[in-house]
Parts: sequence; structure tokens; C-alpha cells
Amino acid sequence: MFKKITIVGLGLMGGSLAAACRKKFPKARVVGVSRSREALSVATKKRWVHEATDDFSEGAHGADLIVLCTPVDIFLPYLVLLNEVCAEGALVMDVGSVKGSVLEQANSRRWENFSFVGCHPMVGSHERGIGAVNPSLYDGGL
Repeated sequence: MFKKITIVGLGLMGGSLAAACRKKFPKARVVGVSRSREALSVATKKRWVHEATDDFSEGAHGADLIVLCTPVDIFLPYLVLLNEVCAEGALVMDVGSVKGSVLEQANSRRWENFSFVGCHPMVGSHERGIGAVNPSLYDGGL
């Protein structure tokens, strides 16, 4: 189904999603992108990702599924970059709880290489960060 899945942001939601994708899509290459060296190290060590990088363009290059798990106020710059580096026909999703501003940004222009679907998984926790990752957080939802 997917050849390369890029998860941007490896906190609770992103890290848990990366771990779930490794199980659900065993033939896909799962790439984690984060500014946190700790998150990159933990995700690699726990084998939640095949590859980890702090370089957004490198991590998203050629990806056919990209999930934004970052604060929603930085989505638009990521979408602009994604349009240049993702695989043609890619699917871009998010896990943000706020949808009005996300959809406004995503629909503010025409994207040539991807389709955007705003999502909000009905999962979560009061905990945060890579230390709170739960590989079964998305069970029943993927």
C-alpha cells in the first residue's frame, strides 16, 4: 500500500503512530522527523522508525504518506515544502485537534503533488513527549 511513511513530530501522537505504522504496514519504510535529538534516538533504538532525521525535506522526500504531528501553527510552511519533495499523489494528514485554521491553511492554495485530509484521531493522553509513546495507542483505528 504505502512505500514510505513519514511521521513529522515524534511526541506522544507521532511516536505512537510511527510504532503502529511499523506493525500495520510492514513493507513500508517508516521515517521519523523531529527537532528533538532524544526523540530521534529513542524512536530509532525502539525500532519505531527505520530512519530518523531532523531534516524535514530529507525525511519527506519521496514519501507517499506524510502525517503532521506538530503544532498546527507550523503546518503551512511544511505543506509548501511537501509540495516540492513528496511523491506525486501523496496523502498528507495531521493529528491536530484544531481543524478550522488547519483547513484554512491547507485550502489556501492548490497543491500539485498531494491531497490533504484533516484528521483528528480520538486518542491521546495527558502525558507528552517521546517518553509517553504507547505503540498500541491507535489500536482499532489503523
